[in-house]
Amino acid sequence: MSYKSKILYFTIIIVSLLAILGYFTKLNRNVNHDNNSANSPYIAKHAEATITQALINDTIKNICKRETIIPKFSTSSRLVREVYEIASEVTMYHADRYLNLQMVPITMIKTSPTTKPNQATIVSSCTLWVEPIKIKITSSTQLQDLVSEAEYAQMNIFYFLFGQYDRHFNNLIIAQSDHKLYLIDNEAVSRVHQYVADYSPDKTISSAWVPWTSPKPTIRIPHEPDNFTAVIKSKQDPAWIMREFGPYVDVYTRDDINCQACRVWKQVLWRQLYVCDDKFAAPFSAVIDPNLLAKIKTIDHDVLTKFWPALPFKATATEQQAYQAFIKTFIEQTLARKQMILDYFAQHPAGIRTLSQTRKF
Repeated sequence: MSYKSKILYFTIIIVSLLAILGYFTKLNRNVNHDNNSANSPYIAKHAEATITQALINDTIKNICKRETIIPKFSTSSRLVREVYEIASEVTMYHADRYLNLQMVPITMIKTSPTTKPNQATIVSSCTLWVEPIKIKITSSTQLQDLVSEAEYAQMNIFYFLFGQYDRHFNNLIIAQSDHKLYLIDNEAVSRVHQYVADYSPDKTISSAWVPWTSPKPTIRIPHEPDNFTAVIKSKQDPAWIMREFGPYVDVYTRDDINCQACRVWKQVLWRQLYVCDDKFAAPFSAVIDPNLLAKIKTIDHDVLTKFWPALPFKATATEQQAYQAFIKTFIEQTLARKQMILDYFAQHPAGIRTLSQTRKF
């Protein structure tokens, strides 16, 4: 064999090997997540455990990652809040699996040491990457046309139940491999000081109202209602709110004040999330699958407690107590929202039915 023939021969072998490697890499990235067929269930438990171990061992590189660095000698409130957000990503993964939705990709917490003397630990949440379709989603109507009736209802109920109000189209993915809907970036459930007035089927008051907790003026409002729902329905003057709170808030909150998406109650400024965005429907569903409703009924204090991981760093007793108090607040609010769901469907039993699993895309 001539020298040129040998070069050509080995080149063909190398190209073939690279092609095979590329195929298996793509296959690994696009794991079949279809849970709508009895013949192709979502990742079996042993396979999911294998993928989780691969995440731990860093043998799967296609992940979404958020991380924070914990210093050795002090932990600021900002860093603790970031750790809560990381923990909440794993909590929503556990909640999703408990409800048998399979809509949150595999997510876990990882810790690793640092080499810098003043830093103790890098804490990160790692979520298995799901390759999205190439279509840009810009409205709820478009989303409904791309997913099944069951997926759309499950998404809205899941978000409402756990207080996930950071709802925009970058926080969900339709998988390129099987067109299944996935819910990502769920750290907003850690913001437990959101106020949900009540559930209403016309979705007029069920969005979250978030308090502005930074320094604020002391003001007095004569004849202020005790019921926050009445405050929401009132027409407070945006110019007055801007005079009182404008110097203290950021540009986005000032925009919401001008959009009449803010109210003042009990000397606190409350901001409604996404009220100015009519492209994303409010967080609830008028229909529910009976199996999901039955599973929601089993959620209690102990179940919710088990969703939360331990703090992923050597925490002080004070930090542990604060974390447990935070989890307690989350549980109380989740159980209250659970009851809203049960009450609604007790009054609207026609909405309890088997939902279509057929994807429209």
